[in-house]
Amino acid sequence: PQGWQAKAQDNICGLSNTRQVTRPARIDYKKVLRSTPEMKDLARRGIDPRSAEGQILRQRAVDRVRRASSVVMRKNRHCSIWKRISHRDGRAVADRTSEVIASLEAAQ
Repeated sequence: PQGWQAKAQDNICGLSNTRQVTRPARIDYKKVLRSTPEMKDLARRGIDPRSAEGQILRQRAVDRVRRASSVVMRKNRHCSIWKRISHRDGRAVADRTSEVIASLEAAQ
């Protein structure tokens, strides 16, 4: 049985096959997504997330989070970043939420 356990849809960037994962990290995806300029704009202007403009802004926010996560992943030499991932033996997974948020803020 494989050691790393995660769902494919929880992969943000990097390796998505858990059999190949060696040094993953995780982030609080909702917190990071809320800190993007697009999601702040969506909330500030009261745009319906299901509207066309809301969907466009959310997709731009998702892309921004993916790019920022990729930068943090390479900087810290992780193989991938996930929303949720665990290991059967209970080993700790680095949480890079604050670094990704800092990377988003630096890019603004």
